[in-house]
Amino acid sequence: MMRGGAHALDGRRIVIVTMTSWGEAGNWLSAKSLEATIARAAPGCAVTVQAADELVPAFAQTGQEIKAATLNSRGPQERRNRYAAVLHALGERFPGGFEERPDGAPAREISGLADWIAATRPDLLIATKGVLCRALLAATRLAGIRVPVVDYVTN
Repeated sequence: MMRGGAHALDGRRIVIVTMTSWGEAGNWLSAKSLEATIARAAPGCAVTVQAADELVPAFAQTGQEIKAATLNSRGPQERRNRYAAVLHALGERFPGGFEERPDGAPAREISGLADWIAATRPDLLIATKGVLCRALLAATRLAGIRVPVVDYVTN
């Protein structure tokens, strides 16, 4: 995407937002790989990776629960059941539609993310999890900033 010798992303600030505590760092590694790919393709843009679980305590807690489910299960079926329970609880914490009208408990949960967006003012946000994409959409609304948000599926 070149325009008159310049790449369309030149001067843009792109942030890939991911989880570090969920699973075996697969999302983090995917985010870092995407960061390198974008940097090679558009060397004039600033692309970084941000750990969402550093900004949203609920996401860090979910990571701890995933780890516990993985390490403390006696077999594959128990692990699947415990993992499903963790994700079900996360879905209840961030119910469908909260990204459209963030208020109440979900808004308080992502206030650190909204503050970070307001402070950094990225030009594009890329999420590596569906719930994270929804949280970013809600956080941009809370911050009062229009920023495109892309859901990058890693698996």
